[in-house]
Amino acid sequence: MGNVISKGIPQRLERSTITMKARHSTITMEGSLEQQHFLLETNLLNQGSSLRKKRAVSISFLLCNNFKFMEVLDGASSHSCGTFRTGYSSYDVFLSFRGEDTRNNFTSFLNLTLKDKGINVFIDSENLRNGEAIGPSLLRAIDASKISIPVFSQGYANSKWCLLELAQILQCHISNCQLVLPVFFYVDPSHVRNQTGSFEEAFREHEKNFEPHIVESWRKAMTIVGSLKGDVINKNT
Repeated sequence: MGNVISKGIPQRLERSTITMKARHSTITMEGSLEQQHFLLETNLLNQGSSLRKKRAVSISFLLCNNFKFMEVLDGASSHSCGTFRTGYSSYDVFLSFRGEDTRNNFTSFLNLTLKDKGINVFIDSENLRNGEAIGPSLLRAIDASKISIPVFSQGYANSKWCLLELAQILQCHISNCQLVLPVFFYVDPSHVRNQTGSFEEAFREHEKNFEPHIVESWRKAMTIVGSLKGDVINKNT
């Protein structure tokens, strides 16, 4: 179902500027996307970044410059669904992810790259105030976003918070026509849809600890959102 991100960079974006934070410095790059991509890779190598982090930055960069993704974002306010609440939206994008898996690599760089393009992103590490209740605040943020991007990783379903977020994302997708763009990070989309592979054991544990109707709502969210067209990121990307 998902689309593997192309290693090619869209040619219609001929020149642009990107500024990203790497460690404690700021990188500003100008020129063609091909040149920026090369400079980004070189800078990370010079700083001794791990291969995993280098790949995450590269993937985030390509994702943000994917024309279909940007066209969806640009067209969100004019979505055909009459119930899409543009006036209510506080954020352009809500990022749903398992912190242990992707906070310090793919998701953090995706967040920076999106924000560099002027996209208002909700990410829990930045947008939650001290003392604020995590659950209700996250659910309100999802409801107040134009687009949700769930980053499915191997440990995503281990977190009840991720699954609560995903259930809310599905609810907003159905009732508010919120756009959902899933990213399958080192996982097979069919494993997400069917709760197999790394997700199977997680749901077995949830079935021991939560009411059946709650677990069933999480399974439904995994199945439906996992069936949406998204981007597949594998180790060969």
